[in-house]
Amino acid sequence: MPRLLLSVALALSGCLASFGQTTQAIPTENAWWKEYHITIAGPMLHYIAVCGDTLLDDTHWSKVFDVQVDSSLQITGSTYLGAIRSDEMRAWFIPSDSNQALLLYDFSLQAGDSIELHFPYFEPSVRKVDSTGTIVLGGKTRKVIYFDTPMWGYGLESWIEGIGSNLGLLNRGLLQGPDFGFSLACFRHGDELIGFFQDPCDFPGGAVCMSAGTGNPALPHFQLLLFPNPASDWVRIELSEPVQSDWLLQVFDAHGKSILERKGSGSSTSFQTMDWPAGTYYVSITTLGKHSISSAVPFVLQR
Repeated sequence: MPRLLLSVALALSGCLASFGQTTQAIPTENAWWKEYHITIAGPMLHYIAVCGDTLLDDTHWSKVFDVQVDSSLQITGSTYLGAIRSDEMRAWFIPSDSNQALLLYDFSLQAGDSIELHFPYFEPSVRKVDSTGTIVLGGKTRKVIYFDTPMWGYGLESWIEGIGSNLGLLNRGLLQGPDFGFSLACFRHGDELIGFFQDPCDFPGGAVCMSAGTGNPALPHFQLLLFPNPASDWVRIELSEPVQSDWLLQVFDAHGKSILERKGSGSSTSFQTMDWPAGTYYVSITTLGKHSISSAVPFVLQR
């Protein structure tokens, strides 16, 4: 059964008990996506940003740009990709060379539902929902939609409410293969910073994207380490930035069942796994603080 490769979530929210649903299916201001396009020559890095408003047919949309950066993460240019708008459950996208709005996301989908996805320059495809669940990231309880693996592709796809696809903002439903595909590395929205790999979560600083704000520049260069992975008897988690407040640790199995919950503090923790069966597990750490910083790293047990 497809499951999102999310495992460790550190969320510096305003209060542990104040988790609530996002107000938009996809944020339409002050948001960034760090994405990898996997090619036979290696991964190509893209920064996608929502940068300002535009008016199309008397409706307000937000501009979406592919932002180019140099080796020091300073913005050197940007390419207009199109416009996006969203309500609480759905998001739409108009490509830069079109006037037709494409349904980008629909978070009202339930297990067994199907959705026809349209793409610029490609034939539409139909995807079926395998199951749905929830996960706490960035101080919010977010719906997650898990899709069946298509016969023509490789890997799993899932949609996270308020973030988009694990393939990237605009890459949902696109073909994945052994030597090509797409992957969301990091997401940033205001004071939220969420990563999906063990790589550092870094975003451009200094210049701004088309006169749009890039959010709070004081967010740390964040990295989370989880080892050993694969694990056997124990797992240790270390954070690249010190945590100044208490946090809540939760571990879930592949079916979303909570199997461990405890409070802790500091910038590292460990827990025993010797009595757990082999498989994939998901770890969520939630803490108090000024900013929201989350990370997700695959956590696998072998026997």
